[in-house]
Amino acid sequence: MNPTTKILVTFFAIGRLLSLTPFYHHSVTRYQKIYSCVLVTLIAVITSLSENHRNLFSEYLVKQILYILSDINLLVFSCYTPLSTIFWNRENWIKLIQNLKFMVSTSSSSSKISKYVQLAVVRLLVKLVALILIYDFWATLFGWTYITSYNIHYLQYYLFYSYHIFVDVILYIIFLQYRHLNALLKISVDSDHTLQKIKQNYCFLKDTVDVFNEIFGWSTAFAISYTILYVLLTFDFMVMNTMRPKNGYLEIMILADVVLVIFTIVGTSVVILRCDLILKEADNLVKKAYKLQRNCNLMIYQKQFERFSNALDQNFPKFSAARFFNIERCTILNIVNTIITIFIVMIQFRNVV
Repeated sequence: MNPTTKILVTFFAIGRLLSLTPFYHHSVTRYQKIYSCVLVTLIAVITSLSENHRNLFSEYLVKQILYILSDINLLVFSCYTPLSTIFWNRENWIKLIQNLKFMVSTSSSSSKISKYVQLAVVRLLVKLVALILIYDFWATLFGWTYITSYNIHYLQYYLFYSYHIFVDVILYIIFLQYRHLNALLKISVDSDHTLQKIKQNYCFLKDTVDVFNEIFGWSTAFAISYTILYVLLTFDFMVMNTMRPKNGYLEIMILADVVLVIFTIVGTSVVILRCDLILKEADNLVKKAYKLQRNCNLMIYQKQFERFSNALDQNFPKFSAARFFNIERCTILNIVNTIITIFIVMIQFRNVV
């Protein structure tokens, strides 16, 4: 077992512990089914109990609605993602991991993959420590009331942040393969064998992206919508804190909120940007193919390049959030625009109240 495979086995073992992924070398086991079902049941039960301790109805109407939507969104994400891994997307996970194994075994960038996975493990540890410190701060400040109101939320937060890290690693491996095809097309285009190899790998990557969409489409849709809701509620909370009489903990309170907002925004944005980078590499590949077709003078090679270009164009990858919308760079701008629009509405409702 090479070093890259070893680190991926460890990485997916962490994912299995969080019920976000199966094992790297094994399909879903009965133990994992039981473990994931118990975890989801605990999250659902404790969340419903903790809602009774939160005084949401003291807020104005718009904020009440956003709180309820946010909690439902996070709960659905925390339950759907583990359950889809062991039930609905079981076959898709088997296919995705097989494709990942093939990409890793044939990759010329194994060291890059290994280093990126190691960085991902560090990111998991950093976010775990940060969440523990933030929870300890709020629990010390507000005591038992905060513990009973948000006891399970921090586990859900960690699942949410970890989800983005695991998705990012998978996308990074796919991204390296598209980049390798670009380099291969640039270096050698003088044989039909090379073009055929590039086309086969390109179609293979398109199939991998389709499987990726099937597995992560709904979870990504929940993650993006939760990001919008969480940022809105946290911004409102921060504004309210700055308007209240100052106390010795104000700066730390704002810092704790800012850290979680950064974790949320960056996690979602990194996944979106990684998808966009893959689309950019695929687009560059298609453009190079059409350029070769235009610059070719011999009729026999023109037909060959035409078939090659059409095959790439027809198998262009697309990332979607459960087919509600495509994931690309402009998705970030749409998120920002939605946050600003709703936040203005919240301010107006607050002034009316």
